[in-house]
Amino acid sequence: MTPRLPYAVVVTDLDGTLLLPDGGISAPSREVLQLLSERGVEVVLATGRHHCDGAAILRGLELPRPGYLIAANGSRVHRIAGAASPGKAAGCAAMELLLQRNMDADVVCDLLQLLPADEEEISVNIFQGDEWRSSLDWSDQLELYKLSGFRYSLVRPLDLVAQYWRYLEREGTEAGGASSQNPLSAVEKLAFGSDNTERLHALERVIVAMYGTRTEVAFSSACCLDVCPLGAAKANAVQELVARLPSNGAQLSMADCLAFGDGMNDLKLLQLAGKGCLMGNAHPRLKEALPQLEVIGRNTEDGVAKKLREIFNL
Repeated sequence: MTPRLPYAVVVTDLDGTLLLPDGGISAPSREVLQLLSERGVEVVLATGRHHCDGAAILRGLELPRPGYLIAANGSRVHRIAGAASPGKAAGCAAMELLLQRNMDADVVCDLLQLLPADEEEISVNIFQGDEWRSSLDWSDQLELYKLSGFRYSLVRPLDLVAQYWRYLEREGTEAGGASSQNPLSAVEKLAFGSDNTERLHALERVIVAMYGTRTEVAFSSACCLDVCPLGAAKANAVQELVARLPSNGAQLSMADCLAFGDGMNDLKLLQLAGKGCLMGNAHPRLKEALPQLEVIGRNTEDGVAKKLREIFNL
């Protein structure tokens, strides 16, 4: 008789958790996730990254069974079903979309106006469909996306605002209608990035005051502030996903999940999982908020892989 697994689902964040600082995956991490997948454990990557990027990372694990991807902090949930599709954006794999949430276009429009046209210290990143658009050409960050080769295109946020206003004007006339395309539709996430964390925290306060009831706002890292649709959170996405997972007739729940994370966007997931593990390099605010959770090794020490081997007795 096959012994019962301690957890049916493993959910891990990427940056600062499963991934190395250079954005790569270590051999020990890949090997242990392959072993768990082979034994029937559902492997879920939960990240603030774009789904095209996350899909390539998941495929790179070479799991023997399909894996699952929660992208843009829960705005999208995918089941990875096969190889990359010709003509798709770099890193986009053939995948089954299970869940999607988008931001309200009027909210996106207002948020894009929070920074001046000549802003050079804070980058605005827009996840929209298969596209990643950025307001600043910070090419050094692309090193973190070497596994997928995913790239951004440059855009002026205020140009998008002007396009949106023109769209609204057309919608109010007979010339509008079905042929008129909303330039701010299907936005899954806005991310504000900067090394000036003081400005990012000030921006966080402004956004929460403006749209705290219509968005989810959290730091995915010390230098990245994410704004997502209301309800788009990793914990919510995992709860909805586990209800769909095959479980030999037994209904799975958050209690069946083992979760790993390091950022504030992981907080609720780590709280609700059957067992939540904090990385040794986790954000200080996260450690203060969850003092009851176990702190494991750092991502530079293969902390996730070592803890998985311990828990599953591999």
